[in-house]
Amino acid sequence: MGIPRLDTSRPRIPAGLLVDGRDTGKVTAARGTLIGVLAVLAVACSGGEAPPPATTTPAGELGIVETGFTGDNGPTVVVLGDSIAYRAIEALHEALDGDRVRIAALIGQGYAGDQTTASSGTHLMVDIATVFAPLNPDVVVFALGTNDAIIPESTIDEATAAMRSMDALFPSACLVGVGVNEAATLPGFDTAEARGINLALTEIADQFVDISPLAASSFEPDGIHPPPEAVDNYAALVADAVDRCVAS
Repeated sequence: MGIPRLDTSRPRIPAGLLVDGRDTGKVTAARGTLIGVLAVLAVACSGGEAPPPATTTPAGELGIVETGFTGDNGPTVVVLGDSIAYRAIEALHEALDGDRVRIAALIGQGYAGDQTTASSGTHLMVDIATVFAPLNPDVVVFALGTNDAIIPESTIDEATAAMRSMDALFPSACLVGVGVNEAATLPGFDTAEARGINLALTEIADQFVDISPLAASSFEPDGIHPPPEAVDNYAALVADAVDRCVAS
């Protein structure tokens, strides 16, 4: 979409990113700069200037945190996702082109787990949700949970507790919950935890997105990621649920 991106090793919003008072930049982060991600988010929300992050050691791409809404009209939609949403960012924006959209999609992140460090209880997505909460979006999309089911240290209780904490941050929003593919074939994938996460999500979400209708051929060999030619189908399922939220 040609949207500028910020380097979190230099946590300053460059001149020109503010358009009509609305920040339309994106953050491309690196592993090891998680504090930098939140520092830049704080800048984007406050309009101020952040201190340097605690570490600026890049070690590969982490994902994208958009620092402003795209679109000028329509309902506001915040998407909090993992690598599946990250791969589908352009498709999601196209499918939601009638809405004002802001996406945070971080590779390896779950509700409570972090596959990039093989640990649980990190709650980075809860922190990002906390920063986004004052935006009071009309719709919030949770597209997480797969990494929680992959990380051995992560438990259903940890993941669902973090999920409920995130939900509580958006009391007036309609919640879309994107389910975890319980048929994932990645070694170490915990099907029981995936099922438990989906069950909890169906209990709190206003609209649940079951991605199982995506045929097995629509996933890569790991059973988790839709290949490039199938991300439009994934985005369409999410957009349909957002539309149902808006119409309700």
